[in-house]
Amino acid sequence: MGSRPILVTGAGGMLGTSIVHMLGDKYHRPVIGLSHRSLDVTHAAAVEAAIRHYRPAAVVHCAAKTAVDACETAVDETFRVNTWASRLVAQATARHGAELVFISSCGIFPNAVRPFHEDDVPAPRTIYGHSKRQAELIIATENPRTYIIRPGWLFGGQSGHSKNFVYQRFLEAQRVSVIRSVIDRFGSPTFVDDVSRAIHQLLETRQYGLYHVANEGMASRFEYVRSIVNGLGLQTPVVPCSAEDFPRHASVPVSEALTSRNLDRAGLFPLRPWQDALGEYLNQSRAEWRI
Repeated sequence: MGSRPILVTGAGGMLGTSIVHMLGDKYHRPVIGLSHRSLDVTHAAAVEAAIRHYRPAAVVHCAAKTAVDACETAVDETFRVNTWASRLVAQATARHGAELVFISSCGIFPNAVRPFHEDDVPAPRTIYGHSKRQAELIIATENPRTYIIRPGWLFGGQSGHSKNFVYQRFLEAQRVSVIRSVIDRFGSPTFVDDVSRAIHQLLETRQYGLYHVANEGMASRFEYVRSIVNGLGLQTPVVPCSAEDFPRHASVPVSEALTSRNLDRAGLFPLRPWQDALGEYLNQSRAEWRI
């Protein structure tokens, strides 16, 4: 990619922060991270100006509206941010000869208790899922030089990131006598740093297309939370319960677990098991969380 930088939208978020850090500090690539304050991706002129100014070799488009339940009652805003803005970014990258890495979602499949691969047919059940699926379809036609990334249940980042599920469970374990966690919803817990590494590897391949990027294995939310609490050496019991005990606005699918066929087809290794990735993150976080 030469000396042209990689531009990251939504760089203030948990995944965006990891991508900027990993590509810049670990892989020594020139990286420009733009948070929402620096770039409103829903404004066509702003998107065009940013890409024209920075002349990136690739744009990693992380900016999105991700509060799944809130999206159910903010339909126009959800499609404006997740679908319309993604189209703007795809068009601008195509005009300026840049590759696009689009961060999609694991929550776009029908109800079935299994991991989904790239050849499975999406059937979104939520407004958020529909907005991401529509974006996938649009950007693939706007910029053929696109990698579509569907990550798993993301974890990682600093304690200040609002989406830091692991840190929130750490706080909860200190606040309550028992943690109740859902045993009938499934996903693939996925370390943001592992996703960032995979993006780096994919950018080296020039093999554009759709990729499921998730740590190996499927876990119930209960198994995931219990692993967090036990991994931190906390004594708070974690007990299973039903999703019906935590009603939501969004009709999220039973399984958001992912597995990948296309990483292997591209000659890349699958991500490590989620338990190993979670263990590394917990070890990294002990000093910050004063455990």
